[in-house]
Amino acid sequence: MLRCFFIRVFLLCLPCLPVLAWRDNGKSILNAGFRSTNAKVLWFVPVGNATMALTARNVAHLRQGAVDIFLAHYDGTAKLWREQPWYNSSVKFSVEYKAAKVEFVHRELVDGENYNFDGYRWIWISDDNIDITGLNVKDYVRLADNSGAVIVQPAVDDTDNGVSSHEMLNVFRIRLPGIGRCAYRLTDFVEVMSPMFRPSALKIAYRTHLKGTASDWGMDNVWCHYVASQMALPQDKACAVVDATPMVKIIHGQSYEFYEGLLAFRHVRRNFTAYEARSMDTFMRRKPGHIEWCMPFNRSIGLVKLNFTTGGLMAGPAFISME
Repeated sequence: MLRCFFIRVFLLCLPCLPVLAWRDNGKSILNAGFRSTNAKVLWFVPVGNATMALTARNVAHLRQGAVDIFLAHYDGTAKLWREQPWYNSSVKFSVEYKAAKVEFVHRELVDGENYNFDGYRWIWISDDNIDITGLNVKDYVRLADNSGAVIVQPAVDDTDNGVSSHEMLNVFRIRLPGIGRCAYRLTDFVEVMSPMFRPSALKIAYRTHLKGTASDWGMDNVWCHYVASQMALPQDKACAVVDATPMVKIIHGQSYEFYEGLLAFRHVRRNFTAYEARSMDTFMRRKPGHIEWCMPFNRSIGLVKLNFTTGGLMAGPAFISME
């Protein structure tokens, strides 16, 4: 017992070394076989056995783009995952306990319960039903950096085998006369399914979470404006959707009880109503008069103002019918 005590103290005193580091409660690991890439982007996803195949493909793709991986195991199958040949060399951080995604994020990424992630440039938080294997990771991170936003997400490819998302989050396919396609758009809405945050923005955004509840319902409807207000950023330029590097959204079930969702939503409405997104109506469609900012692939053109009217789209000097 005395020997185990000293070994445990030794490991806790050296948290930054790449050793196999079980905590006393046996729920967190810094993997011994991990191949370091000096990554500045961390990809976090809660995983269960049902999504192992998709996660393995996503991890292999992300590692080619020099992204660090953090898996949160919620269904007691971590041992099976760690037996996979790709796991130890690809997954830098992992935890294992029963929790919802929003609880994992709050405990591990915001409160730093087991690790400190402040050294990363971006923290990318994904659902386990997102396929990013067709996304150019380096281009995505470069465009996120260029956008100046602090919360970003890939647009959703609604033409593939996946499912469509909210109108403004699907790939913006309109080719603007004299301008071309948008590489990214500055918006006031980024969804909870796969947002990427600057670490400081993440900690502010999660003030909108009712800690202790398993639902993130309503948080994404306020966090763009709320974070902008707290970081003294323009209200319409804190968030971005990157059209040039889309992801595929695969249908899945609800991961929390409806009552939990109501509690979270009531918390957001009571405390953060002033920061609600102004871009969408009750049915999550663009409101007439809504403004987005488009950065064309040709950056020399500069930001182009998109004004979505009832009759069509005003883009700079051009008008395009939306019918």
